[in-house]
Amino acid sequence: MDILAGNSKICERVRLMLTCERIPHALMLEGDAGTGRHTLARYIAAHCMCEGDSRPCFSCKGCHMTQIGSHPDVSVISPDGKQLSVDKIRALRQDAYLSPAIANRKVYIIEKAETMNDSAQNALLKILEEPPQNVIFILITVSAEKLLTTVRSRCITLSLLPPPRDEGIKYITEHTSFSSLEADRALESTKNNLGEALRLLEADEKNTVCELASQLLADIKSSNSYTMMQHLKPLEKNRAAIDELFEELLLKISALLRESCYTHIKEGLSREQLISLYEITRELRERSINNPNTLLLFANLCSRYKTAVI
Repeated sequence: MDILAGNSKICERVRLMLTCERIPHALMLEGDAGTGRHTLARYIAAHCMCEGDSRPCFSCKGCHMTQIGSHPDVSVISPDGKQLSVDKIRALRQDAYLSPAIANRKVYIIEKAETMNDSAQNALLKILEEPPQNVIFILITVSAEKLLTTVRSRCITLSLLPPPRDEGIKYITEHTSFSSLEADRALESTKNNLGEALRLLEADEKNTVCELASQLLADIKSSNSYTMMQHLKPLEKNRAAIDELFEELLLKISALLRESCYTHIKEGLSREQLISLYEITRELRERSINNPNTLLLFANLCSRYKTAVI
């Protein structure tokens, strides 16, 4: 159960709960955004919906539907605006007494539980005091202290913390293509908040890929294939970034095609050349799915791009 860096004791506690099938009817996951509260909530929900022998298997229909948010027996209750209304909690309470649609249990994940006012919390308390069978409530909050004592007393609270720097770096380098230096810088800027560090790294990567796609198209006539390859080489081992690059290229070429209907294109590319570039990009994107040799893929892209604009 390697899902929460720096929270090994909580991972072990949850593992025992799931293995022994002694899941409390109400769990409260507290911690800052990015500490893994939603990850842990989805993991527990997947266990409850799993149809495999080793739960959660993350390969069966139940696990898949839970992960993409389409399982009918896993409900996520979120605030409308700044507050989680009493009407939503009353609707949850009514729904909880209905039989599960396809699984043996129902799971309700209540996000930003601290935004419930006293009326909403008291409405929730009624069902926490006498919960239906096979129903699990998971409350996600920044702080358990922000909820009524009566609500807290009905929940098992798990407090999630940011991992130590070295554990955060290890997690990022083992689960992503980012380097230890990149991981260290991101964790430093987010005070070791792993989720925020990952979001920062992914945002930086997306910006980098977007700039690279723009540069390739802007310099396509003046650059040679070797120079283009050098720009692409840093993405060699990053499949997610490669996929993003092809998507960005297709979006930008499509935008240039629309522009070509009305005005001059600053890249100096004709409509016919743009159509050719679009078809090349689309073809190679499909090939990239099953092509482990990314350098050969890049070489093909650069060579065919140059041929298309000659």
